[in-house]
Amino acid sequence: MKQHNLLGLGLALLFTASALTTKAEDKYAKAHIVMHSKDTMNIYVKSTSLYELQNRLEYKDAFGKIHVLTPNDVKSFYFVDKKDTTWFESKRGLNLGFLENDERSVYFMMRVSKNHVPLYYFVRAKNKREGFDEYTQYSPNYLVFYESDWYVMTETNYTSKLIKLFKVLKLGLGYDVLMDFEKLERDIKRDKYKFEEIPEIFEKYNSIYQSQNVR
Repeated sequence: MKQHNLLGLGLALLFTASALTTKAEDKYAKAHIVMHSKDTMNIYVKSTSLYELQNRLEYKDAFGKIHVLTPNDVKSFYFVDKKDTTWFESKRGLNLGFLENDERSVYFMMRVSKNHVPLYYFVRAKNKREGFDEYTQYSPNYLVFYESDWYVMTETNYTSKLIKLFKVLKLGLGYDVLMDFEKLERDIKRDKYKFEEIPEIFEKYNSIYQSQNVR
């Protein structure tokens, strides 16, 4: 699966029980967990709504007892099936403005790509009311953490945030790759990329960045 298809994977797992569940009724999925101590665990993790920012991780032991781990306990974890691997990382200092918690908070966040500039993804869930009806509105977000700053990209602001970020990224490139970089930058400013194509943008950027070391 290409990285830019992970948005579809994320939404599919968010709204369905997913193919990774152990049973249709329990929604637990097989996962590999890496602790901060570097110890590892192979267990079944509760997979419901993991694409929202999470500050806890539930799993079942062999006796069916439920245990809880926090991002302070776990460095990363990933779900694995025969086709795909989906990674989540413990991230500190998420002062994202709309969160009630302060910048010391720690959350699990899905990692779309690593490379030179890592890209993350989460779905923000917000309760809404229309008359007597209540419903949950889901808003997807892509995030980049670069030089001590978070760049949060939504469906409405992603172009302006990308332009701001790319001004900073340009400073770290050599002259030999500037032409390729500036072409990508122009395409962003001309709105040639849709929100769901953001992973493709960072695939291209990371490819440009890596190529300056081999030319």
